[in-house]
Amino acid sequence: MKLTEKAKSLGIRQDMLDTALVSAGNPAKIAAVMRKALSGQRITIGVLGGSVTHGAAASLKENSYAGILRKWFEDTFPMSTISYINAGYSGTSSLLGVHRVNEFLLDHNPDFVLVEFAVNDIIQEFQAECYASLIHKILTAPSAPAVMTLFVMNNGGINAQADQQPICAHYDLPMISYRDAVWPEVKTEQNPDGQYLWEEICADWVHPTDKGHAIVGELVTTYLNDVYADLDTISTDIPAIPAPYQPYVYENAKWYHCENTEPVSMGSFKVFTKECCSWQNEGEEPLAIKVTGKRIILPICTPYSDDLKMTVKVDGVEKTLPEYVIRGGIFTNFIILDDAQAGEHIVEIIPNGDTVWCGGLLVS
Repeated sequence: MKLTEKAKSLGIRQDMLDTALVSAGNPAKIAAVMRKALSGQRITIGVLGGSVTHGAAASLKENSYAGILRKWFEDTFPMSTISYINAGYSGTSSLLGVHRVNEFLLDHNPDFVLVEFAVNDIIQEFQAECYASLIHKILTAPSAPAVMTLFVMNNGGINAQADQQPICAHYDLPMISYRDAVWPEVKTEQNPDGQYLWEEICADWVHPTDKGHAIVGELVTTYLNDVYADLDTISTDIPAIPAPYQPYVYENAKWYHCENTEPVSMGSFKVFTKECCSWQNEGEEPLAIKVTGKRIILPICTPYSDDLKMTVKVDGVEKTLPEYVIRGGIFTNFIILDDAQAGEHIVEIIPNGDTVWCGGLLVS
């Protein structure tokens, strides 16, 4: 990747750019999107990830890395109409990502998708199968979008890159690592010579400041600039999509939530927030939801308690739940059904003297 004056102003050196490029992948599909835009056709670009992708801690949405990506496409292809979809959703991992990607992104027929779940997948129970299924689901969508991947980090320089990288390599996707480029440059007790103070590039433990977003955006758009510069030499042959990295668990994944589902019974629950698409109880009467599938995952959070004071039933049969892990308002995900064949089921969430946030049901 070629160093720009903008990159230099952000403290990025050529060796950092080289480190950020985990893999250039096969750029043919991205090049095809650029040629489409150059011809004056409309293109749709989308981003999918957690709160970093949503733009948390950026002073303005346009100052987030996703906003910078959007502006790059708009500035580079003024002859095209660029439609933009930010499907970032705070506090979510690729588990929810694979269940909501159709409704929130793929139904809009994107031409280009950037995927970022490297931080939130650290705390996900079903990490590899969800991320692998998500990538395959995007690649095989009707619009056959080009896919680019991004690895951000938390304040320990930790992310899920080691698990996600082999999956991306299997599909020969471009991979950009903000972690690999920037973490060695962060000033710590172990690295007193680092050029960046953490608070300079990050507002808290994970959400980049405007400068942090600018660095991420520069790493991503530098790769795209290189593809654009090489359009004449990049093949027009689109490679076939390889067989799934592993068994494709979430082919029919769907998120049943308060905006797309009418419960069989609301019980003592109400819509907690449309933004989070979740329900909250005001008493102890069960919330009952009808779904169709073979695997059902329940995202639950009890924000004011370390205990899970509730009962869950599937078709009237009480389920034994694993130990609840309180995570500061982040949902814990429980597999409450995993059958060989899909069927219709009634799920009941029954509080027992506790406040319960129910994030719907993840069904495949």
